[in-house]
Amino acid sequence: MLDVHPAHHAANTWRDFFIHIATIVVGLLIAVGIEQTVEYFHHRHQLRELREQMHDVLEKNRDSTPHNMEMAARLRASLQSIQARIAAGSAQPAPAPTIPAVDLFPRVPSIAPYEAAKENGTVALLTSEEIRIYNRLALQRDFLLLDVRDLNESFRDLDSFEERFADSAANRVFAGARPNLDIAKLSSTQREQYAILVANVIKRLDILRERIDLFDREGRAVLNGLRDESELLSTSPR
Repeated sequence: MLDVHPAHHAANTWRDFFIHIATIVVGLLIAVGIEQTVEYFHHRHQLRELREQMHDVLEKNRDSTPHNMEMAARLRASLQSIQARIAAGSAQPAPAPTIPAVDLFPRVPSIAPYEAAKENGTVALLTSEEIRIYNRLALQRDFLLLDVRDLNESFRDLDSFEERFADSAANRVFAGARPNLDIAKLSSTQREQYAILVANVIKRLDILRERIDLFDREGRAVLNGLRDESELLSTSPR
């Protein structure tokens, strides 16, 4: 707070009065100037820190992408093996248990510094173009989380179907490796239902893989110095 002290003695002349007024005004201007200077450098520090934090988190997101894509490919191959068993009936032996779904995405991409900046108001220190770019990344991450949710729901549907024929406390959403079904014991209608559920999981997985790839490409573009939202939009596959 600014603390302006009155004169220690009364002003006896107009000259003394104006001197006191000028002293107070100059003191206020100096105090406000110092305060604004301190705030300016503080904001510069906050802005630099926010940009550095976003750079670091986008780098970590990029490092996790190869792992996620590799696990997605392995899981897709496992689901395709189930499709092959359904199509062949009892002609093919049961493979090993499928890869648990939770192993696929233990590293969901983050934009935590930007979310924190929106909460504490420091997001206003960014340029308008930077805010639009980070909003774009935030939107893609929201879509990605929805795609993860949809994939988990399709896994739950698949687990529920299998539970009718093979009792197990394990579930794929929480890293459970469920036992394989004996396809020969399923009726033609049940095999068709099973095939639809497996195909739904594969489709959800493919959508999520595209979303991960898109988020990764947009994050890389920002790391490479992109500063225009229209250029960021051009990174979309379609």
